[in-house]
This record gives sequence, structure tokens and C-alpha cells, in this order.
Amino acid sequence: MSQSLKPRELPDELRAIKERLEKKLDGPFRLWTRQDVSDYLYLLRAERAVSSNLNLKQF
Repeated sequence: MSQSLKPRELPDELRAIKERLEKKLDGPFRLWTRQDVSDYLYLLRAERAVSSNLNLKQF
């Protein structure tokens, strides 16, 4: 099942990742795990895809 998105809106799972990482941005970067960095890079690509109105499955 594909989740229909309004333009410029992230799915709930990506919004949760974004909120978790935003809390970590207040602290030192060295406390980030590899998973945090991986999630952050994935989130950047997803936000770019959403802002370009691409289907998230395309990137």
C-alpha cells in the first residue's frame, strides 16, 4: 500500500526520525551514532524529494 502524501509533507515515520534528531542537535555531535548519521542523510534526501514533489520510492 502506498501512502498518499500532500505536497511537502513527510510521512509519520520520517517525521519521528526528524524529531529525534532535532533533539540530538542540541547536544554534541560526537554523541551521534552511525544510525543517527544514516537516518539524518536519509531524512535530507527524503525532504528534498518531498520538496520536489517526487514520490519517496523514486529516490
